[in-house]
Amino acid sequence: MVLWIALHDAVLRATLIRVPRFPDEWTSVRMPRTVSEWADGGVTRKMLRGPRYEWVSRGYYRRAADRAETSISPTQRIVDTGRRCPLEH
Repeated sequence: MVLWIALHDAVLRATLIRVPRFPDEWTSVRMPRTVSEWADGGVTRKMLRGPRYEWVSRGYYRRAADRAETSISPTQRIVDTGRRCPLEH
């Protein structure tokens, strides 16, 4: 991205660098897990339907966000989608 700034009779050109948010958002990502993975950790299906967990997609849940968090970050959406993609062997 280039920003042009007019200073009286001269023009200054400045290049703005886009800084990705991914490293900052990555620390707050909540990993989705399957029902069986949660069960192995002692979390029942009834608990998954409660307020402490969020449904991601068929068979996947993650811990619920803090009340202050109102939207889902792009990084969280990528992680949620990635768990559903089949792995190639």
